[in-house]
Amino acid sequence: MIIFMALKAWYTSADHDQLLFMLKPTNSLVEAFTGSSAVYDTAHGYFYSDLNITIEKACSGFNFWLLSFALFVFVALNHLRSQTSKLFVIPVMLCISYALTLFVNASRIIASIAANNYTQQFSAHPITWLHQAEGTFIYLLFLILFYSALQFFFTQRSIRHEKLA
Repeated sequence: MIIFMALKAWYTSADHDQLLFMLKPTNSLVEAFTGSSAVYDTAHGYFYSDLNITIEKACSGFNFWLLSFALFVFVALNHLRSQTSKLFVIPVMLCISYALTLFVNASRIIASIAANNYTQQFSAHPITWLHQAEGTFIYLLFLILFYSALQFFFTQRSIRHEKLA
């Protein structure tokens, strides 16, 4: 919980340059999938002129990373018994949640681009609430999927260890 609060406090004052470890790989995935190129601006993030979107601090996925990290750690700590395993799980879950966050965040941005392209057929103005609802849905969906997968993994692991004992 201390790691979560410390990272959340750091994020509130972080700028785009400090969040490049989240923004740059996300941008690379979006570029690869869309075939578009972005220009990085320190003040605004990655701007796609052809798509008219910006991947900036609020789009970094940092909050999702913290939530998924906390979720993973709490689930793992609930199932692990040895202190060594419990200490080892923190850096492992930090890395796993980071990789999954990059995938989920890029997926969310790509889905948002597709939704924006679709809604432009019906309205000249972007539908802001749709962007927010789509992001919330995707993040929540993946948190539930990750939680379920992790619970399944640890349950199967426990069953195997009980059979061996």
